[in-house]
Amino acid sequence: SGTRIIQLRDLYGILIAQKQVTLAVGKQDVVLDFFVPAGMNMQLGLSSSSPVTALYSSTTALANIGFPFNLKSIGRIVGSSQGDKVYPFFYNWQIEGTPQACNSGARKAVTAMVVPHVNVAINGLQPVYLHTQNGVPLTVSPPGGVLSVDAGLIGNIFYPKLAGVGTHHFTYIYKNGNCIDTATKTVTVKIDSVNITDGFSIQLFNNPGKKQKLYLVTTQASVVEARLISSTGQKMQQMNFNAIAGSNLYDLDFSNLSKGLYIIEVRLAVSGAKKILRLVN
Repeated sequence: SGTRIIQLRDLYGILIAQKQVTLAVGKQDVVLDFFVPAGMNMQLGLSSSSPVTALYSSTTALANIGFPFNLKSIGRIVGSSQGDKVYPFFYNWQIEGTPQACNSGARKAVTAMVVPHVNVAINGLQPVYLHTQNGVPLTVSPPGGVLSVDAGLIGNIFYPKLAGVGTHHFTYIYKNGNCIDTATKTVTVKIDSVNITDGFSIQLFNNPGKKQKLYLVTTQASVVEARLISSTGQKMQQMNFNAIAGSNLYDLDFSNLSKGLYIIEVRLAVSGAKKILRLVN
């Protein structure tokens, strides 16, 4: 008597179904209501967590108690884990076959292809960079996949300066047949404080050219004032930006300027520090 957990497993020991039942002393019917999939070598028994892990059995002096036992035309009990002299206590099996309407599909042969595992890698990355470092060429293996990162990647070259201060996540996706293999790496770009004076650094991109961009790295958040001054000292334009601590990139609109040489004066409001850039338009 007592509580038992009855389990149905396949040949490899993978659990297919289980049910907890309470048994009383004496003869009784236990409804399992297991759906048994088509196949061979199913195993029925008690879980290892049950107080008694073996099914109650009857034995005889015969070498074989009578296996196999046919269960209508649906299946057979072909043996016991305790040997052919032992027959588990499930004597009065009540089995119902699946209606033919649910099993009328014709079987077709399927060819399964085993695709060898591929080691996918991103090579050339270091865990930490300074924001002033030059571009880093990367290689990927195997070739033919897609390499991506949130910022700072042009072709297969990673530019810490363009990526900006912070953490950046690289992903390389390679398709191997119908399988997808992925490699990921994380890098951190830090402020190069040794090469920053007065708490910030500035650089002008696309100079000379169109659609210039102001790249600013600051050690603290601040309002940024940018004044455009002509070669004769005349103030032509002023722009204000909000900067966060770290990397900042601003679009500059000088489309209405005449050709010539100009000065961009950048002031950090939080400290009053100034720096100057030359603009060729």
